[in-house]
Amino acid sequence: MLSFILGLVYRFEQAHACAPNRLYLNQHHYRRLTLELNGNGDAPQRIAGLGVQVLIHASVQHPRLMRVSDGRVHCA
Repeated sequence: MLSFILGLVYRFEQAHACAPNRLYLNQHHYRRLTLELNGNGDAPQRIAGLGVQVLIHASVQHPRLMRVSDGRVHCA
């Protein structure tokens, strides 16, 4: 899951010339990510190290990245 998300971040940065600051996941994806990260240290700190705020929504079918500032979506 982590390698998939890192790939999304890379492609997002290449496509939009800016880094994402929001990561939308469903509970299942979040659970998989935390299980993967727990093997390498404290999961919440490791997720914070990705540089994105993680938001969990039941309606998210696939991980999604966005760049939001001042309450406006700048790129998605």
